[in-house]
Amino acid sequence: MFSLRQVLELRNLGRTLNANTSPMRDWMRATLGFALVCSFVNIANANEIPPPACNQQFRNLLRQGTTSLTVENDLFAKSDRQYTSGIKIGLVTPDIPVEEREKCLNKWALGFNKFLLQFANTEKAPITLSLTLVGQDMYTPEYRYTNELIKKDRPYAGWLYMGYGVNARVDEEHSSVSKLHSVELQIGVVGPAARGKEAQDFIHRIIDAEYFQGWNNQLKNEPAFLYHYEFKYKPQAVFPITAFGPEWGWSMIHHGGVSLGTVSSYVNAGSAIRFGRNIPDDFGTSPIRPGGNNSAPHAVPPGAENRDAVPQGKRLGRKGFSAHLYLSLDARVVANNIFLDGNTFRSSHSVGPRRLVADAAFGAVMIGKCWKLAAGRVVRTKEFDLQPHVQKYGSITVSFEDGYFDSLLGIGARCNGA
Repeated sequence: MFSLRQVLELRNLGRTLNANTSPMRDWMRATLGFALVCSFVNIANANEIPPPACNQQFRNLLRQGTTSLTVENDLFAKSDRQYTSGIKIGLVTPDIPVEEREKCLNKWALGFNKFLLQFANTEKAPITLSLTLVGQDMYTPEYRYTNELIKKDRPYAGWLYMGYGVNARVDEEHSSVSKLHSVELQIGVVGPAARGKEAQDFIHRIIDAEYFQGWNNQLKNEPAFLYHYEFKYKPQAVFPITAFGPEWGWSMIHHGGVSLGTVSSYVNAGSAIRFGRNIPDDFGTSPIRPGGNNSAPHAVPPGAENRDAVPQGKRLGRKGFSAHLYLSLDARVVANNIFLDGNTFRSSHSVGPRRLVADAAFGAVMIGKCWKLAAGRVVRTKEFDLQPHVQKYGSITVSFEDGYFDSLLGIGARCNGA
């Protein structure tokens, strides 16, 4: 239970943001504007008033999509250093079939989506659009008790961003493999404007932890961006484990990608294995990384005329409650990392980064009728030569989909499926 002082800290958060963090208010206004612009650009026709069907499509995209909150923190691993916190609030639309996007998306939106997916032949594939409403990452050195620059440890850094992405699934008729092409463009700011210090101090007040004293040495303010493309593929069938029952099985997912930007540039590849009951026909669960975690367009089972005629639970390839364990590996060759190399356009503290970094993650996922809960632990190899310990942190993602909030309020679409 929270103490009275901790409850008062929560109550005062709004007052603190309103009084002292005008850049945060500006960021939230910018985020809302970005969401509205993306929604308008993707739905409205550039040359004429959009038809009623497109207006309805727009409402469905907002009301029946997947809303998710991901929280990552090394406190889950009983530490407080390096990559110390990450939070991401995202929205992913339902499937947008080819005929719908050609009818409702304007030329600018079609061209932009095609540019994002230029590496993949996905013109005939259904897509989903993903929007990162707000994301924030924080990085600190090992030692918290000095306000002096620690030359042998990583810089203090905050990264506040929003993002727009496209996911396209390809299920070829005579192939036993499903493919997913995902791209994401993130834009944001590093430095004091990212409000890393304020966010960390607030959390530390809540949990009654000691403050880090060296945020005056953090990276300087500058805009930053990142473009990431990732390709995933997996067998369309789940391999059964009859010893546990007809609903049990295991599956493999493989991925590879490339990231370019002032935030980081790297090439990555990896695999994941899942074991459990009613494994869904999606592309797995990932920690926060560009293009890593998404809602893929759903496959159409043989004999179905279109995906809208197939209940959601069937489209996910599962019947009833789903639960599984996962183990994933991701390795990357890093060209630049602003959180180690320092500011791109200004002079700042930096450390010598390692060019080969790997993550191992394991966890559990539960999926109900309208919700998904994923919890995992991530272990990351040392990112720079003088780093004293490997990185460990925990990750929790809560997702609600298919008009879940409408169902709660009784004003709209009900969740389909099991």
